[in-house]
Amino acid sequence: MKDIRRRTGTVMGAAVSLVAVVVSACGSSSAGTSTASASAVAYPTPGSSPTSLNILDIAGNLQLSAGAITEFANAHTNWLSGQPSETTAAAPTLVSKLQPEEQSGNVTTDLVLTGTDGLASGIVNGLWDPLIPKYSALFGTASDLKAKYIPGAWNMMSLAQDAAKNYECVELDFYPSGPLLAYNPAVVTDPPTTPQALLAWAQANPGKFEYADPANSGPGRTFVQGLPYLLGDSNPQNPQTGWTKTWAYLAQLGQTIPKYQTGTTATMKDLADGTVDMIATTTGWDLSEKVNGTIPANFKVTNFAKMTWVNDAQYACVPKGLPKATEAVVLQLINWMLRPQEQAYAYDNGYFYPGPAMANVALTQAPAQDQTEINQYKYPDFDTWIKEFPNAVQVTASNFTYFTQYWKQNIAAGKE
Repeated sequence: MKDIRRRTGTVMGAAVSLVAVVVSACGSSSAGTSTASASAVAYPTPGSSPTSLNILDIAGNLQLSAGAITEFANAHTNWLSGQPSETTAAAPTLVSKLQPEEQSGNVTTDLVLTGTDGLASGIVNGLWDPLIPKYSALFGTASDLKAKYIPGAWNMMSLAQDAAKNYECVELDFYPSGPLLAYNPAVVTDPPTTPQALLAWAQANPGKFEYADPANSGPGRTFVQGLPYLLGDSNPQNPQTGWTKTWAYLAQLGQTIPKYQTGTTATMKDLADGTVDMIATTTGWDLSEKVNGTIPANFKVTNFAKMTWVNDAQYACVPKGLPKATEAVVLQLINWMLRPQEQAYAYDNGYFYPGPAMANVALTQAPAQDQTEINQYKYPDFDTWIKEFPNAVQVTASNFTYFTQYWKQNIAAGKE
């Protein structure tokens, strides 16, 4: 992927004011206080000395957020002693890294940028400090936020809720996602548009279709979660009892797949070098990998007939046990990232196309290079499909944990 640090300037059409007080994306702090829930508390304030921040990215989110983070650090040198330290890791490593830190009382990870995978495992394992309504005085209440988000993005915020209906994390980025199929048109001349046709193609061309581990791949996740809608399963939101047809289908399809890649990038490279001829993809992965030159620009994408988009999102989560002064800066950074001018960075090179979670953030607000790249490489049917097909949220945290574990044990066993 490209250098995520390449853009540290101001977003087009929105100059960043170098002031110490962050203006909330959802209203000022005083406005938020008047509508805060009774269970909310006053959010902590930064200390008198600048602090450092350690950010863990397990979703590739820095590709979307690095510009906003850089601008925040530049604008708040009284709060930050320099640019935050940024570490990337695979989502399945989250619990083994963060849980020991919290249990020892020595939390060195200050902010986690995650997709639905890490979001779910963090909720299930009790790793996150719930943010709303606890800090509604900063972020606004749930009702305040709902009014600011794209409707589909707000629906994905439901996945950030714990059993008590607290929002444990804040959604940063959003896109319709998949399931879609990318293919080499020189080899695949009649691309499948139904699960049955895909299975028949894979059986006729064993080893030439693949998708990555759903626990660590957006395209893999949305491919698997899109099947219950396509196959007419009894409850697409319940993999434990409602995916009878899907599990049977994946078992059959798995007979044609000799190995499951652990991440999406590997499948893109396999498609590009001819190891396979077709893979699961999403709007963002197809667009960004063409921009980056990983896959040829002439490779095509097909949708499934009468499909349902399984949406995807990325979130900012705060580990439990941070020092109050550090947590204060982290909360202000998250709030900064919800500002429209920072949201425009989410267009990036199409990695999460469209990208912004907040409403009314246009492509014309994005940096000029991003506008050029998206307009040049975006598959022509994407916007039509986004308008045409209905949307669904991904499964809840507990069901996500169940389905990824079931998949590993019963579908991918011995093939990873």
